[in-house]
Amino acid sequence: MSAHWTTTNFPSAQEFMTRHSPLGTPFTLAVAGKGGTGKTTLAALLVEELRERGPVLAVDADPNSNLGEALGISVRRTIGQMRDELLEKIADLPPGVSKDQLLEMGLYECLAEEEGVDLLVMGHGEGPRCYCMVNHVLRRCVEALRRN
Repeated sequence: MSAHWTTTNFPSAQEFMTRHSPLGTPFTLAVAGKGGTGKTTLAALLVEELRERGPVLAVDADPNSNLGEALGISVRRTIGQMRDELLEKIADLPPGVSKDQLLEMGLYECLAEEEGVDLLVMGHGEGPRCYCMVNHVLRRCVEALRRN
């Protein structure tokens, strides 16, 4: 059952979270839409509201990657950059180190941490309209973080 909201009955962020997620229960919230419609601004506002309730993992999967700037969080490394470095290192893996271990180590280097919020930024894709590999890496990274 999905809800239909209009501008007159759209719940506040606090009301939405109270109705749809008991306090302390992890949940996923995605913001999507056309370019220039305020997705980054909305995501930043949601992160700020949510971080008051508990730790937040924010993932910026937009190739333009402006969520860090909107939150005032400095991003040192993106998952796209990590992917590029991983592809260069993969042939020279030390004995006993798997690709998954290398990926997980790189993931933690990509985390931008601030009080109450950790931010992962996808970064670039590998070509025009192609974000397949980075999206796959991002999915695996988020799964690894959820386990920890």
